[in-house]
Amino acid sequence: MFAFRLPLTASAFVIAVLAAGCGGSGVSHQTSPVPPTGSTVSSTAKFPIPQSKAFAVPRAPSFAVPAAPPPRDAAGSTRSTQSTPSTNPFFNGEQPLSNGVYYLQFANSNIFGYYAFLSDPHYIYHFDAGYEYVFDSTDPNAVYLYDFASGHFWYTGANQWPYVYDFTLKAELYYYPDTNNAGHYTTNPRYFYNFGTSQVITMPASSPSPSPTPSPTPIPIAATTTTLSRAYPNAGTPNVLPTFKPQLDQYGYGITIDGYTPAPNISYGFHRNVVVAIIKDGTLLQNPVGVGLVNPTVTPCAAGPGMNNPYVTNDDEAYQIHEHDYSGIWMLEPHSTTETFKLGSLFDIWGNQPIDRTHVANQTGNVRIFSYDSNAANPVATEYMGNPYDFVFGSFNGDVTIIEIGTFAPLPHFVIDPNYETFSC
Repeated sequence: MFAFRLPLTASAFVIAVLAAGCGGSGVSHQTSPVPPTGSTVSSTAKFPIPQSKAFAVPRAPSFAVPAAPPPRDAAGSTRSTQSTPSTNPFFNGEQPLSNGVYYLQFANSNIFGYYAFLSDPHYIYHFDAGYEYVFDSTDPNAVYLYDFASGHFWYTGANQWPYVYDFTLKAELYYYPDTNNAGHYTTNPRYFYNFGTSQVITMPASSPSPSPTPSPTPIPIAATTTTLSRAYPNAGTPNVLPTFKPQLDQYGYGITIDGYTPAPNISYGFHRNVVVAIIKDGTLLQNPVGVGLVNPTVTPCAAGPGMNNPYVTNDDEAYQIHEHDYSGIWMLEPHSTTETFKLGSLFDIWGNQPIDRTHVANQTGNVRIFSYDSNAANPVATEYMGNPYDFVFGSFNGDVTIIEIGTFAPLPHFVIDPNYETFSC
């Protein structure tokens, strides 16, 4: 058991800190609550030094680390808008406000603040502290908290907050209120007084600014060009990548994916063609026919270099990202010249296929993404260094994206046949 050192009426201290121009526990109120940037701040900085709160802390928690909070919903929030108050006595006295938000001031007048429960009421989103997971303790008025921002377990109670015991730091902490915003605590960053080190700290600790990401080195591509045309017959190894099975609603229509709803007439007047080539260990893989098209009609192409090869001539609906054949040419149908499309959305429409640094649909291996403008006289590729899912296609016809998996080979030089749109199929 760990006993904090000096007793103090917490309500008197919190009220003193929150009240403008007043002092608390013999410490003068500071007009500016923001200390210098950094993970630790001198105890003589602009936050008052609190006295320790006397309460016993139980044994270290034996709980497993809870799963991360559920993903954000379509409205951009994870909180429940239903009336789902916790049954834990720690929250006794909470006041429901609106949209699932609660406000809690304890019986001793200490302020817990504003928060909302998620669909699982063990999770709360505290508007200042962030996401917390609440575990019951043997004391009905006390709780263990798992603080997602720091990854630490805390212990506190209705008679102790804003004092917590941090099991990672093995120290009593005091969570500083925001003196410029009554009823709230410091956030972005959160400031605490660490009684173990006698320092004001931020948690999680402030990180130094990252070094600038170096610009990618331009990469030459093959001198020999490969012209991709409608139903082009030499577009790689077939039947390796997964086929397309549209996700349909109860009425047989394609569901909305990443905000894209398929429609019978998908063109908005800003059509453009781009190339997406998937290469595994130096071998080009052939796309399945008709990704992004609902109930396609596939017929042999009637003319051009791809004559007699399959091409989708008709469909019930098309997504704004789709393709008609196995050439590797994809159609993007933006609503305006400024609308952009992510590579991840192409793979989501394909059937929630994975795309990351080790997976491309059903293929695995180290993944690199390259792009270039096939319209350039001497195109040079650049490597995309971010998350492959977030790669954004160029806003012009002839943008080429190369996805290489496994053993990397020289990049092919693809161009789109200028007659692609005029061939009859």
